[in-house]
Amino acid sequence: MSYTTSVIPLESFASFGALLKYLRVRARLNQTALAIAVGYSTAQISRLEKNQRLPELTMLVALFVPALALDDEPEIVARLLELAAVARSEHVVDRSFTFSHSTRQVIVDGNVVQTEAQASYHYAMPWPLTPLVGRDVAVSAVSERLLRPNIRLLTLLGSPGVGKTRLSLEVARQVQQVFPGGIRFVALAQISDAALLVSAIARTIDVTEIAGEPLLERLKSALRNQEMLLVLDNFEQLLTAASILAELLSAAPKLKLLVTSRAALHLSVEHEWSVPPLAVPDLAHLPSFNELASYPAVAFFTLRAEAVNPEFVLTPSNVVAVAALCVHLDGLPLAIELAAVRSKVLTPQLLLARLVDRFHLLTGGSQDVPPRHRTLRHAIDWSYALLEINEQKLFAWLSVFVGGWTVAAAEALGRDWQLASGSILDLMAGLLDKSLIHQTYIPSGEQRFMILETLGEYGRERLIERDELAMAQHGHTTYFLSLAAAAESKLPGPEHALWLSQLEQEHDNFRTVLARAAEHGDAETLLRLTTVLWKLWDVRGYLHEGREWMEKALSMPEDQPALSAVPPILRAQVLEGAGFLAFHQSDYVAARHLFNASLARYRDLEDKAEVASALNNLGLVAWHMAEYGAAHARFEESLALYREVGHKQGTAWALGNLGIIGYEQGDYKAAQRYYSESLATHRELQNTLGIAQQLNNLGNVAYDQGDFITAHGLYEQSLELKRELGNVLEIPSTLQNLGNTALMQGDAAAASLLLEESLVHNHELGDKQGIAHNLLDLSRVALESGDYVQVREHLRQSLAMFQELNIQLGLIRAFEICADLAATQDLGRHASMLFGAAEALHNALGAPLSPADQHYNERFLNRARSQLDAATFAAAWGAGQAMNMEQLLAFALNKCPEPGDGLLLYGRR
Repeated sequence: MSYTTSVIPLESFASFGALLKYLRVRARLNQTALAIAVGYSTAQISRLEKNQRLPELTMLVALFVPALALDDEPEIVARLLELAAVARSEHVVDRSFTFSHSTRQVIVDGNVVQTEAQASYHYAMPWPLTPLVGRDVAVSAVSERLLRPNIRLLTLLGSPGVGKTRLSLEVARQVQQVFPGGIRFVALAQISDAALLVSAIARTIDVTEIAGEPLLERLKSALRNQEMLLVLDNFEQLLTAASILAELLSAAPKLKLLVTSRAALHLSVEHEWSVPPLAVPDLAHLPSFNELASYPAVAFFTLRAEAVNPEFVLTPSNVVAVAALCVHLDGLPLAIELAAVRSKVLTPQLLLARLVDRFHLLTGGSQDVPPRHRTLRHAIDWSYALLEINEQKLFAWLSVFVGGWTVAAAEALGRDWQLASGSILDLMAGLLDKSLIHQTYIPSGEQRFMILETLGEYGRERLIERDELAMAQHGHTTYFLSLAAAAESKLPGPEHALWLSQLEQEHDNFRTVLARAAEHGDAETLLRLTTVLWKLWDVRGYLHEGREWMEKALSMPEDQPALSAVPPILRAQVLEGAGFLAFHQSDYVAARHLFNASLARYRDLEDKAEVASALNNLGLVAWHMAEYGAAHARFEESLALYREVGHKQGTAWALGNLGIIGYEQGDYKAAQRYYSESLATHRELQNTLGIAQQLNNLGNVAYDQGDFITAHGLYEQSLELKRELGNVLEIPSTLQNLGNTALMQGDAAAASLLLEESLVHNHELGDKQGIAHNLLDLSRVALESGDYVQVREHLRQSLAMFQELNIQLGLIRAFEICADLAATQDLGRHASMLFGAAEALHNALGAPLSPADQHYNERFLNRARSQLDAATFAAAWGAGQAMNMEQLLAFALNKCPEPGDGLLLYGRR
């Protein structure tokens, strides 16, 4: 039987729960059935119907409306939403009040239905005027913990301004029906005398003093049989009175306490829960506008900005500035609230620009919040004043770290002011307890400590007040110079990956030291750090940034008195490192200049091992510029010097590089011999990167000879080692090789996935050459799939990039794929011209087509030949061989007709 709104007037339902229950019964659903339909628990449905749980408006529309078959009954949906909004409406309440609901009855299909059960509870809380944003998970987690039978005292801990009080109010509201004795809120912010704690609680629950009877005993007696929740707000300044809470809990077995504090109470009965800042986006990988707008910190800023400025609208043009504001304010609700107040007169972009002095900018909060929260500085002053003298000093000193620190780093810093390691650990524990620092764990399992950017800025102000900033910064620099020196000796060995990860973990600290050194003209620090850090920048892809730092180091005058004790080899090593960063950006002209400069310095120092290294580097540049004769000569000269001085690792790399030249010239026996000897030496040295590289190289030899099963196995081994190493520079090439192998084995789907993954890595690195090669290979995948539009698009992009980078071998490969496409489109003459041109260019470069690629192209060449008579084919082939690179480029880039128009273009990603 169906029901309509005429059965019972909608106005007769005075509460959301009453209407929900009526609609559930009308739909012939019990509470369990409705719970299953909407993804709730049966208990949650029961509490909704008893008006003991607040309805979620979005859930009503998305889940309850279809479950209750209300899609065609807009009047009922409107009334349901109206009652839900009434239930969620917020009021400020200064005194306790009692809810009571009388039982009502309605008749549904001849049955009596109880629409509301009797309910009453006592609630004495400051009801917030604004909604809570971005805390759904926290509210659920804290509520669940608080309601566990074994938890009697739960402390919400967090930094100043993180929103502990607001969270406690929302949790109290969510759990109010569980406490028949009611919920009482005890504000302690204005109380600094621990002796006043008892009277504050007593006043809140209406316990009066009687002469001759201790107030604490009266309080215990009043609470003894009460199933009540006390919310004690801002307990951090009353820690010496924490034992009183233990007494109350012992005397009142049904009592529960929810405490907010910036420091733990250290009671055996206490359970702690750290309140995190609001979630903020990653500025390096910004999501879409809608995703950004939904981030809790961004949503909170928007809500508060709209409240003070009706004209404010979050738009694609200002959302990035708002996101950056939230990130720089650490997601702290108080700081974001104070920034939003300024949106009345400043745009988000201007707010961001003025954030340098956040403590002066972020003032003037609402008048209905505690004075300590009306400016950001007051909020932090409040916490800082509660610290002991040495805790204040350590807090200030720790502010010189950027991006966190380890125990070892803190101890090294502490030694500068003559504190023992044990004392540092004790003081850090105190700062942790008081929520001024927090700890995380890095993948190695080591503890790492952090300070919010806002608190760090405050700490640095305290350092300036103490006249200790320079001393703290000197200790910071000294520690990270020593860390870099330790890493330098370990990076070539089996702990390569571990030390790279440690350097990257401290990257922000190193950046800070480098910036300080550049500002003060400290050439020695710049040289010593960049000598080591370039290896991190090279492997982990910080190429542009690394080159900038190294240019700053090299631009420093060499005649500084401070450099008299610095080994001359340092500058040569920095030149070499800068050369590698330029090399991996395909800036071969700059790389050759830097490598030649380092070679000259090494020769002046008569350091044969380093001379061998510089020669090897110049060989790499020659190879990538297709100067194979010059490259072979450089590598042979390098190998001889390495062997002369007994440098095994250098020997291994030189052998591998000679293998590359053999491979490029089609001499696979020589290539395999060199690669295998290099691999054996790298394995002897336990050099993971070298092993991975030579496995990849041997895979290339197998691939080019058509042994795709062997090639696949070697590539897989290489990729596993590179991923283990975290080598972002080398991972894309092996993914590309695996993709091409899959294509040659007939698995276009797998090939596409692998090549797309390689492309993503190269985009992140900004590796244009890698991107261009990815595009070429993806064009072959599209060709096999018959997606000719995609083939042409990939070819256009790759041709342009190879032309920009002047990479001739890449251009030739693009022409070959153009020829493959032309043959597929029955454009035999054009295909034959391009195949002829590609062969001539290969021969001119001294880099013949590999057997595997030759075999791949053969089927397309045969198809083109079959479309022409012998004379026409020969003429087209000859015309192609007579074209130079410039003519071919113009031919490819300027003419790209659709199929059937005559000419086609190539390229690949």
